Amino acid sequence: MGDVVLLECTGDGYPAPNITWTRLSDNNGVTFPLTITGKQDEGAYRCTANNGFGSPAIRDFTIALPSKTFFS
Repeated sequence: MGDVVLLECTGDGYPAPNITWTRLSDNNGVTFPLTITGKQDEGAYRCTANNGFGSPAIRDFTIALPSKTFFS
């Protein structure tokens, strides 16, 4: 079982924008909350708000897991 990450992305406009999330490494759509189960879930994610008028609003987020430190 992994930890859960919730990133919120909202947008205002008329008509109301459609919000989509994409994992940038493979350009696949994702849904949140995202369950983080390991290093494979690290990386850059993009939130896009688009209502079909003008340019979409885009914000990128990076999820990084803390590195483990071992003591002897």
